[in-house]
Amino acid sequence: MTINLDPHLTTFLLMYLLIFTVAMTSSQVIKHRVAGTRGADRLRAIWYVSRYDAALEYVGVPARLRVPQVKELRSNLADAASREGLSHVIARLGRPNLLAHGVAGTMVRPRWSRGALVGVVALAATAAAHILALSSFAAAFESLASPGAVVSVGGPAWVTFDGTMGQAGHAAAVSMTSPWLWILPLLAFLLSARVWRLFTARSARRASADSVSE
Repeated sequence: MTINLDPHLTTFLLMYLLIFTVAMTSSQVIKHRVAGTRGADRLRAIWYVSRYDAALEYVGVPARLRVPQVKELRSNLADAASREGLSHVIARLGRPNLLAHGVAGTMVRPRWSRGALVGVVALAATAAAHILALSSFAAAFESLASPGAVVSVGGPAWVTFDGTMGQAGHAAAVSMTSPWLWILPLLAFLLSARVWRLFTARSARRASADSVSE
């Protein structure tokens, strides 16, 4: 994949990361808020429910089952917090990941939504790193190349930089060719989604069916 240096692209990526972060944070606050809580207790409740939701997804609970589980926890927190206080309720419930494991049991599924989220973040981070590398090349190219020069430099790991110097002593065009702009986000998606669970889940179901038939 080839990247052409464009100052507007850097600004766009930074704005995208900022908007994405604010949007994700706001959605978590709205989605996981617990009725009847205020101030610090509201933040603690949101944090606890968010961790529980993430833990359910981590252990492979599908969305159709995860949503009612999270809704039930929010309702229970609201009811119990009004009677005995949020701190006592959270201490009694224990760690969210232990609750999630209790719900999941032997359920094993890929985490598609988590993989997509990590993949998007990895794509933005990889693109920012590529633009930074291309900017460094452009600065070095302008300081060393003579007017009218055309240069192609092979970097490490199948990365290539190309530049064309204008007659005024400024780079007329610089570009960077790198396969990592799509390889790294794809790897981040596959690892975060835990796609191998597709095969382990099938094996577990097959083993369970064989044991029942026997």
